[in-house]
Amino acid sequence: MKEKETTLRLRESTKKKLNEIEFAKKGKSYDDILNELLDKYGRLAK
Repeated sequence: MKEKETTLRLRESTKKKLNEIEFAKKGKSYDDILNELLDKYGRLAK
């Protein structure tokens, strides 16, 4: 079971890294996009 968890965690971090690279190509960091989403949907949630 532990191996499966580790594999899933690795897969998630790899996915996140790939996303960061994609965003960097577009001139935005992953954090920038997360902040934009939080701003947009944070207001809707309140």
